[in-house]
Amino acid sequence: MTLCIDTAEVTSRWKRFKKTFGPITPNGRVEAFVTPTATQVVAGLGRDRYARELRQLRHPCRVPNIFINYFEIWQGHTQPQQFVLDKAYFHLDTPLGDGRASEEILAIHCDALAKGGEVAFSYKRGPHLHVSGKQEGYSKAHIALCLSDLDRTCSDIDAYWSAFSGIVKMIGDEILPQLAKA
Repeated sequence: MTLCIDTAEVTSRWKRFKKTFGPITPNGRVEAFVTPTATQVVAGLGRDRYARELRQLRHPCRVPNIFINYFEIWQGHTQPQQFVLDKAYFHLDTPLGDGRASEEILAIHCDALAKGGEVAFSYKRGPHLHVSGKQEGYSKAHIALCLSDLDRTCSDIDAYWSAFSGIVKMIGDEILPQLAKA
């Protein structure tokens, strides 16, 4: 199953971002962008919509010294005016040293176009967690967050976004308060 939307919805992704991410940003303020190219649309959080390295975009979090990184890549579909979600990546980071580099605290990804024959297909195609840390190896593992309801979660963009928004809410309720104490 693929998550497919039309041009109008892909260009208004920022509206969903504002509603979902507002509770974990300072004063509910969300800066979002949608950038179309010849073959895809990139949507995400942050000011620099033309950043070459999407993973480097930083959006303020309500917890000081924690930053949000979120972006989606939508590929053009074979049908005109349709786009298919390729990937959606969400990270919480904290700056290191001089602030130019960051340490990843949390990574939640969706690799919606994962290939059916891949070993991790069932874990990767919906929202999944990557364990962050210095230990090599396990950070590449995919821990599915919606495994028991994956078919429904991946059935359409509304079901997917509802599940993803619930995950962001859980992070705001459970993880951010702990980071604020640290």
